[in-house]
Amino acid sequence: MENATLIPPALTTVSSEYFTLSEMMYKTSNGITENIEVLPVNFYNLLLTDLNNDPQAKRGLDRLNIKGEANRVNKHYDCNYSMFDGSSDVSACGSSLGPKEYGPCPKRETCKAHGLLCKIPGGLTVRQVQIAIRIALGQSDYQICLELFISQDTLRSHKNNIEEKIGAKGKVAIGVWAVKNKLI
Repeated sequence: MENATLIPPALTTVSSEYFTLSEMMYKTSNGITENIEVLPVNFYNLLLTDLNNDPQAKRGLDRLNIKGEANRVNKHYDCNYSMFDGSSDVSACGSSLGPKEYGPCPKRETCKAHGLLCKIPGGLTVRQVQIAIRIALGQSDYQICLELFISQDTLRSHKNNIEEKIGAKGKVAIGVWAVKNKLI
């Protein structure tokens, strides 16, 4: 059994994993993946409750000028649950949401709601994410400072704070952490 592949729980249990691929939504549960047109009522209501209990996310939606309950819930889904990460988005009993997902986003660098609507892993700030991404991509300190218009001292301070938050030291550790946490 040493070569056995672990199948993510969302693929084999009655819990559900929702994801979006090429602008199409899917649901995976009990080993079956199906295309869905709209979020199921139960999942929608869980997302609405989660959103209503998160003032930061609501501020992010306001910054994006997203109006209307359905539009706000769908954007909350897009930013927090639309990746296929192999973990369940809805528990088997249907009463709770799984962990929020954070992954590569083409709008991250310019998104007015980054860090408000989506939850950044490790408690990093938006600027710390920008730095961690660049470190993971192998940029030099000089390149990072030029791109982000910051001094070497500011960069050093951010790197120290990142290291403290992720519990590891050095650029390699930051790069590995960034990859594992799907910053890139």
